[in-house]
Amino acid sequence: MRALSARFLQPPLSFRLSSWRLNRLLLSRLQNLFQKNVKWFPPDSNSIKLNFDASFNNSTNSSVTGIVARNSQGLVMAACTFPHSAVADAFTVEALACELAVTFATDLGFNSVQVEGDSLSIIKKLNAATMDRSLISPIISDIQNLRGSFDNITFTFVGRNDNMVAHELAKLGTQFSEPMY
Repeated sequence: MRALSARFLQPPLSFRLSSWRLNRLLLSRLQNLFQKNVKWFPPDSNSIKLNFDASFNNSTNSSVTGIVARNSQGLVMAACTFPHSAVADAFTVEALACELAVTFATDLGFNSVQVEGDSLSIIKKLNAATMDRSLISPIISDIQNLRGSFDNITFTFVGRNDNMVAHELAKLGTQFSEPMY
């Protein structure tokens, strides 16, 4: 997945020009979620928390990943949506979403991150002491290899309500055919 790295660092001009649209929509959605008192706990003061989620369309085998990075004060440091095509299933999509979140954090230069997602299976695989042997093992292996890019990285399961901002961001991303930052 390292090839995605260049996209995160230097998105094409068309993406940069349209990112204001995502920022306006995201800001509006975030304000609505915060007003609803969505439960979210900040990371340690020297860490960044990345929440990831994905929406999957079974009829088109397409999906969109939503990632939001926030600091210990809850301020959004970065956010993105990333569409995928020809994806086998929702399980694979969640693994890809987590991999993108970790790659995104690497590209942004974060050293200490807490990665949260609402896919218990993916989080368990990342925290397991044994090697994964499932169909998504190449993705899990890529994520494990990226661990060395950080001084500290943790993977934590959170329920859907605690991951609502990333969930809404993934839904919002279905409106765009290209990655949005």
